[in-house]
Amino acid sequence: MALVWNNKGIALSFLGKDEEAVECFRQSVFLNKNDVDVLCNMGVVLFNIGRYEEAIKCYNRILVLDPKNENAWVNKGDIMEMMGNHNEAIECYSRVHKEIELDNKFAVVWHKKGLAYFGLGQYEDAAECFTRVLKIDPEHSDAIENLKTAMGNTKKMNDDMKYQSSSCL
Repeated sequence: MALVWNNKGIALSFLGKDEEAVECFRQSVFLNKNDVDVLCNMGVVLFNIGRYEEAIKCYNRILVLDPKNENAWVNKGDIMEMMGNHNEAIECYSRVHKEIELDNKFAVVWHKKGLAYFGLGQYEDAAECFTRVLKIDPEHSDAIENLKTAMGNTKKMNDDMKYQSSSCL
């Protein structure tokens, strides 16, 4: 029966009936409290309708059940980034790419991590992440542009620091 509720939730989500989908996912979780797929589906829908705190609870619950669940770490990182919690987003993304890195999925994670560093104004760290993306996927156009911007911002910061230190003499 839990599977039926989950499938109904997925169908409702595709139809744009997100609130009804969430209720179906809740019914499914009630019947099978340890189903990480249902919790992930519910987290995605909650994120899409802006209920970030509830979505984070779904991902936290998944991570208690399966601490290496990549989808939960990435999705939680996305929410943290969306909320402006860049350090927490970086921490989540870092949990994903510790073991395997030469995969296009990890290029996406490195790119997200670079954007989080960018949000903190840590342009050198951002540039390092974008460079890692390009090692995995040399054609990643967003990473190319973001690397250029990060390097430009790093250069500008260094130039500004040199100017400030020379004007103090």
